Amino acid sequence: MEESKICGTTLSKIRKSFFTGKIDKLLIAIQANGDYVVEEYNKLANYLETLKSHDDKLSTDFSRFLPKLDENEDYSILDELNKEALSDAELAELERESKNRSNATILANHILKSLFMRYHDKTQQSPSEEELLDMAFELLSLEYYLRRDALYKERLYRKKIVEYERQGKQRKLAEEAAKTSVEYRDYALAEGLMEMVNEFILLSKKRYKNNL
Repeated sequence: MEESKICGTTLSKIRKSFFTGKIDKLLIAIQANGDYVVEEYNKLANYLETLKSHDDKLSTDFSRFLPKLDENEDYSILDELNKEALSDAELAELERESKNRSNATILANHILKSLFMRYHDKTQQSPSEEELLDMAFELLSLEYYLRRDALYKERLYRKKIVEYERQGKQRKLAEEAAKTSVEYRDYALAEGLMEMVNEFILLSKKRYKNNL
């Protein structure tokens, strides 16, 4: 059975062009290669609108699974490495910040991973300039907690070095041993995430300096 066509183009080709960010090229080709009646162009416009609505719904459906930040958190600085010296109220506050840091990390990773998929998954549409700007602003809003998370994990890693030194290892050997620990892995990932976020924001500023 022959596949349905609009303006001489199969629906599957139109759909693939839309979700891979190549719809502009397809529309130019359609205009250049054929002279279709107004009804046919309207049919194409309606089909593209249907694809856009479907894409928007998918984004909305997935967004409800993402974690939220607690906007009512107190911004005082507490020492997480000395919890025994904290009151119950301070421990509760510390727990809220820890959750916010964790959620900010999840959100930032989600944004960067989705950006990667949008460019490399041929079934998805490449992000528009407006979408890239939205991503840059959202990552900028997460930077506060990402920086605090990286600092906390750096302290845990350095604490590990001290532990190895107390076991009798020389400083250099203690540092090398600490690099095999989970604490170093978490710290390196947090630092790497911060670098990627900062690089994306910097590139956005350079490319869209009149909008950002």
